[in-house]
Amino acid sequence: MTRKYESAPIWALIALLSAVLAMAGRLIALTKGFDDFSANVIFTVIFLFVVAMYFIFQQFIDEVTPIIGKKIKERFFTIIAYPVRYEDCEFDEPEQDKYIPTEELSEDEIPTMSELAAKGEVDYEFYEPEEFETAAYDGEANTASSTNLTTISTSQATSDELEKIREKDIQERRKLNQKNLDAAIKFVKTTMAPYISSNEDVEQLCQYIIDFQDSPDFFLPKEEGHRYVFPQVKSLKVSSQLKSIDYAHLAGHLSQYFRLTTGKHRASFVKVVFAQQLENVSLETLIRKQSSKDKGLIPEYVPEIRIKKEEQAEKRKKWNGIK
Repeated sequence: MTRKYESAPIWALIALLSAVLAMAGRLIALTKGFDDFSANVIFTVIFLFVVAMYFIFQQFIDEVTPIIGKKIKERFFTIIAYPVRYEDCEFDEPEQDKYIPTEELSEDEIPTMSELAAKGEVDYEFYEPEEFETAAYDGEANTASSTNLTTISTSQATSDELEKIREKDIQERRKLNQKNLDAAIKFVKTTMAPYISSNEDVEQLCQYIIDFQDSPDFFLPKEEGHRYVFPQVKSLKVSSQLKSIDYAHLAGHLSQYFRLTTGKHRASFVKVVFAQQLENVSLETLIRKQSSKDKGLIPEYVPEIRIKKEEQAEKRKKWNGIK
């Protein structure tokens, strides 16, 4: 890349230097007897000459120097990047490793290495392999196979134990949360039964509530690019009277029974269970409308903390009114 010498301070300095030299040349011309016109011409020529010399010097630095530097770099990196390879070198083989026959022989008359070694013409050592202990080898193989079988059986036993531990944990948590689960199922039945005509769908919805308590993360979507992919379950037939605000309020009510879940868990649950009804409703909308005061067939869930705050606000208003 060309270096930039065309900066204002440098050009101002060059112009000042050119003016000084040109003025000196003009004074010398006047002392030599030249008239004012000739002195001014000498001033202009010297000024332009100095500027032109600087410009030529600048072009030399910008154009020629990089080319010279590039050639030097190419030569240097060629030496570094392409050293002499081992396979390009020629080495003389030791004389003792060569066998040069004294006369031409046929293929049948060519001696073997053992015959040459017996005659002392070449240095050759015979390798005598040790005898394998077959019994010991078989024992080691049997030990290795038994070890592999033991490892496989141990891993299977470990996985079975982990499954038992998980199942036991689910049962214990279900016992602890049975009260909340019963209340949630009762609420869902009471709230949704008028809008679900099939008893099987009502029971299926209750089973989804149980699954939601056991594994709320199952209903969370997977992010693929810029869209959500939800798990698929058996769809339920629900009356078209219910709107998106009703399903959002239903998700809000679940917070009082499943306190360890988040708004995204509850919104994902209704999005999966009522996939057909909420096909064109985004997950963010369901999360946002859980505490919305918009009216619907299913009323919004008002937490106890919110009720207490509203009661305290009413008391403050009445107290301020009395004052």
